[in-house]
Amino acid sequence: MIWNRIFCRDETPIPPVEILQALHEAGFAVRGDFRGDDLGWTSGALRWQTEGSDEAETGIVLECFLTEADDLRDELNTWAAWLESEGSGSEERTPWMEHLIQVRQLITLRPLDGLEFDAAWQPVAAHLRRWIAQRRDGMIQIDGQGFFSAEEQLLVRE
Repeated sequence: MIWNRIFCRDETPIPPVEILQALHEAGFAVRGDFRGDDLGWTSGALRWQTEGSDEAETGIVLECFLTEADDLRDELNTWAAWLESEGSGSEERTPWMEHLIQVRQLITLRPLDGLEFDAAWQPVAAHLRRWIAQRRDGMIQIDGQGFFSAEEQLLVRE
């Protein structure tokens, strides 16, 4: 299963209605179901029909973790240590490691339970991770690929 992570330095919550609106404006006919607590939404499922099928459905699970509330520091330190061990030069890696140290919220995207990564999943995930990263000062990580800027320029290959 391929996970996408957006490491955001801006802790401002993104209202689910804005997520759905951004996807609709980009031409994706998705439905959303979000759950949360007193700090905002914590998880959501986006679903849409698979192209060429009236019945088959695919989708994405989003989860939002706040650094302070969800005690993410150990996980973020692990990612920073991985970045420190990769890349071509320490000066090149420093801004990315600093970015991870300054993360205030982590948003993950993955296929809905029981589904695998497929071509239908990728366009929605790509649009959504860029959209979130650009609005919340984010850096993107895609399993098996690496770390990317908010514009999806490769920073460090996995």
